[in-house]
Amino acid sequence: MEIKTKALCVTATDYGEKDRLLVLVTPEYGKIVARIRSVRTPNSKLKVCASPLCFGEYILNFKAGHYTVIGASPENNFFGCWSDVDKNCAAGTVTEALDKFTENGVSAAGELALALEALYHIDCGDGYPYVYSAAFLLKLMPHLGIDVGEYSALPRDVSAAFGALAEAPFDELDSLELTLVSLIRALTRIGLIYQERTGEKLRALASALKLAGEGDIDG
Repeated sequence: MEIKTKALCVTATDYGEKDRLLVLVTPEYGKIVARIRSVRTPNSKLKVCASPLCFGEYILNFKAGHYTVIGASPENNFFGCWSDVDKNCAAGTVTEALDKFTENGVSAAGELALALEALYHIDCGDGYPYVYSAAFLLKLMPHLGIDVGEYSALPRDVSAAFGALAEAPFDELDSLELTLVSLIRALTRIGLIYQERTGEKLRALASALKLAGEGDIDG
């Protein structure tokens, strides 16, 4: 059976001598693990589609319980996220969350739409990259059945940051009056909530916190 779908590649792992295993998040089919053959050869036409952060149209063959990528057309590779360490780490937080919190066979249209919007602004936006990843993680919570309103005892600055990040559209996040200290405190609490409610630790978020603590929100 052959299917055609839009997908975001969230991980790519070398497999055998020439192949890779891709984790693709799709709107209709949720998370799919697919093999892409001979993509590590110099003349592979699909190489650009076999890397994390590639979004585009993938053609998959499903046979004997396994998916194989037989064609792909990239639409956006978010190249700016590869040349900037903060953008790369912020983007990694988004893709890690998609990988951990989407399932095979379960529609991920809402989650994927949020992720693509966050990645676009991390890549091209004027704001601090971690503002967009923090907003993504907060906006993702309702899709996972997490009600931030349950956490009524949050410190005042964290509560204010949560409200602003969760409610503002991505294209307005760069105008938020948010201090670096408040952002770091909000990211820390977000990580704790995810670990408490899902049992999963977001490793990219831990790296983001370390980098954010060394940075300048206006820089």
